[in-house]
Amino acid sequence: MNPKSPPRPYGRLDSFGKRRQMLKVQVLEREIGLLQEELKSLEGLQPSSRSCKELETFVGAKPDPFITTNQEMHKSHRSCIGDGAGPDLV
Repeated sequence: MNPKSPPRPYGRLDSFGKRRQMLKVQVLEREIGLLQEELKSLEGLQPSSRSCKELETFVGAKPDPFITTNQEMHKSHRSCIGDGAGPDLV
């Protein structure tokens, strides 16, 4: 038979548990305050969809100099064939 453990003083454990719960509540309240401050700071910003649309319009208006279009490729291909310097592709 196993001996019974001595009875625990419930008052001490209960106050420790209450203190732990109070600390958890304080941490949550602090996090809530920080999140509320962050929300206030974000209210002044414009929506990201508007910024993305402005960026897309700006980028779309200027062609990328590193991407050749089909028309430019045909011109460069003809110049290689016509000058005799390139391989005979015809």
